[in-house]
Amino acid sequence: MPHTCALVMQSLDSTSKQPAKHINLSWIYEGKIFSHVLPCFLLVSAWIFLLWATTKDTTMKPSTNQSATANSTTLSDIKTLRERARINIEGGAVTEGYGADRAEVIRLLNEALATELVCVLRYKRHYFTAKGIHSESVKAEFLEHAIEEMVHADRLAKRITELGGEPNFSPEGLSERSHAEYVEGDSINSMIKENLIAERIAIESYREMVMYLGEHDPTTQRMLKEILTVEEEHADDLSSLLASMGSEHSEQHQRA
Repeated sequence: MPHTCALVMQSLDSTSKQPAKHINLSWIYEGKIFSHVLPCFLLVSAWIFLLWATTKDTTMKPSTNQSATANSTTLSDIKTLRERARINIEGGAVTEGYGADRAEVIRLLNEALATELVCVLRYKRHYFTAKGIHSESVKAEFLEHAIEEMVHADRLAKRITELGGEPNFSPEGLSERSHAEYVEGDSINSMIKENLIAERIAIESYREMVMYLGEHDPTTQRMLKEILTVEEEHADDLSSLLASMGSEHSEQHQRA
């Protein structure tokens, strides 16, 4: 049969213009071609399927190197975990596996705390002093932001104590520790602008802190990311307010 398969394949070659000389044409006339070709066809089909299945299996299976990389982190056994937990228990949440520079993280968090406190004071000042035809809606936004900034300050202070530090609420040097400035503003527009500038400063500060921490302090990093999300929402709110105030002023100027 292998000889028959070779002859059949030769006869079906598209590049050959003449029929194969060794093929017995009487097979075709007598209907014997099927008895010779069918076994060959089944054999070739089985070979192609086997080749496809082998290639697919090799492609889908991860390599040994990839599996080794994924499992490169060694998990501690129960005895080791228990022993490490008893070392320096006064450290509280800061265990031996804490990877960041604790003193530096506490310093950064205290600067963020000062920034949030200054933002609370500025928003409160603007809430009570804003005047004008659109003051009520703008004041409501200022108050909402002030409340949320105070929540941020509380979260930062709590994390500082968890890391074994002391949150600095002292008024002395507060403006120097803060990344954002305390600017009073003399109109609704100027108040919105100053708050927007402060939010943009806070956004950049939190982004840098998140990048600095990396995976060395995932708990603090997660908290900062959540605060960052709210600060970005504040900036969007203030930007929209500023744009609406500008369009209203332009319409009034045109009517005048």
